[in-house]
Order: sequence, then structure tokens, then C-alpha cells
Amino acid sequence: MNKRISLLLFLTIGVVFIQCVTDDEMGSCGGGYEGEFFDITGINSIQHRARTAETYSPPLDPNTSINFEKFTRTQIDFDVFYHRGITRNQKISKPNGQLYALDCFINGEAGSENEKYVQINVITEYDFNTSFKKGDTINDIIEVYSSETRQKITLNEFIQSDTSRIQYSYLSLYLSEKPTASNNYQINVDIQLNTGEQYTAKSPLVIFED
Repeated sequence: MNKRISLLLFLTIGVVFIQCVTDDEMGSCGGGYEGEFFDITGINSIQHRARTAETYSPPLDPNTSINFEKFTRTQIDFDVFYHRGITRNQKISKPNGQLYALDCFINGEAGSENEKYVQINVITEYDFNTSFKKGDTINDIIEVYSSETRQKITLNEFIQSDTSRIQYSYLSLYLSEKPTASNNYQINVDIQLNTGEQYTAKSPLVIFED
């Protein structure tokens, strides 16, 4: 009997303790929690990346020479601020109304609350091939992952077909073919959102080896 009373008391105290844990105390497995949504405020960086291991593609230094086969993508990281939304309480509410201390809440995990891509243009800084010259938009040979199809599609197809909210605080651009008119690869990226925001950035130069 005494064992049952002790166990019941332990469980009761534990539930009260867990229910008193705040979002900030539980955020990011110990870090401060700001919110599950983000809003884009600018472009923090644009970097080329190349594969140095099976699962690792670190940023390249400007003017790096590299084999095209090792080149993976151009990654744009956005400046964002995080905020909370209605779905926050829905997410952490369990069927019995309790919270579990093992839950980890990650800033921005729900994506942008309202922002969508309206237009993205990638413009080459060098002659690319016989079809694309310096200053041309090369969206037809740039690919992105569609959050709707979970597959790579051309940038133009993505803009025309993907109407979902922006899911990540970065954008990865995949070059589908090697330039033939020049070994130099450098791009300007122009991004327009449905909120009227517009952001531009120029990538570093990467040099593809013959």
C-alpha cells in the first residue's frame, strides 16, 4: 500500500513539474525558444558548396578551382526572425493535456507563416554556353527541390507550380550542367516574395577545372 502511495505521489509531482516547464526552458533541447515560424528579412550569405565526403559539402572559398563533378550546389542563407503562432499550442498539446520534457522545439521548424516565392531569377556573370551569355537568366539549367513533389525540378517549373509557404530559412540552387563557354561560374540571384519584399545577392566566383 505504501509503495502505491509513494508511486502515485511521485507521478503526480512529476506531471506538475512537467506542466510548469516553459517553452524557453524546453526550447531546442536546452536553448532559448523564440518561435516555430520565421520571417525573412534579408540574405545573410550566398555560398557555393562542393562534396568533400559522402555526406559533407562545405562552403568553398572565393575563386576556388574545383572539378565540376564535386560541385553540389549554391546555398542562400536568409536572415530571419522567429515568432510564435497559433499552431504552437496545438503542437505541444498532448491528448491528455500534458507536456513531455523530452520534446525538443526548434526555432523556425514550421517554416514561414505567410511568405511564398513569387519570382526567382538567376543571372550569369559570364558567358555560359552558346545559349546563355553574360547577363542572361539561366533558370532553365538551375534546379531546386520542390516541397510538393520532393523532387528536383527546374527553377522556372518551381516558380510556376509550387505555391506552398517557404519551408526553410535557406534556398539551394543546383546547376544541372557544366558551363562550356567559360570555366568561371558566378551568378546574381534576385528573389521576390508575395509580401512585396525583394532581395538580391551575388555569389562568389568558382572556377571549374578542365
